[in-house]
Amino acid sequence: MKILQLHVDFVEYEPIQKEMSAAEETEKKKTRIENCLLLLTTVEDKDDESTAVKAIDEIYNSLKNLKVNRIVIYPYAHLSSNLADPVTSMSVLKEMERIAKEKGIEVHRAPFGWTKKLSFSIKGHPLAEQLKDVGKGKDC
Repeated sequence: MKILQLHVDFVEYEPIQKEMSAAEETEKKKTRIENCLLLLTTVEDKDDESTAVKAIDEIYNSLKNLKVNRIVIYPYAHLSSNLADPVTSMSVLKEMERIAKEKGIEVHRAPFGWTKKLSFSIKGHPLAEQLKDVGKGKDC
């Protein structure tokens, strides 16, 4: 799994069109979340629920360091050429959401399988942009 973690002033996304039959059902409405970690997340071929646990553990540490308690999990297939299948990807993303909620994190998740408009503003500090490479045998 690869995650481009961005500490943002805001993120806005709006589902435009389904990209695949496995796309989640969702409303075509604009969503805006302020002061959060935007997690542009690519689920890779060998990722599973244990990868979701490891990812949220890493994110939780970042949240504590940045004094933020809000994340947006945003499916983003553009960080790897070794993608998991859509069913696995959606399962892992939902598991990340579940684990984060259990840890008391405010979680928002953009719909899987959609073309979306995306706007955000990255905060200007040294930890505002980080790449996480999470998976079996990997350190972030």
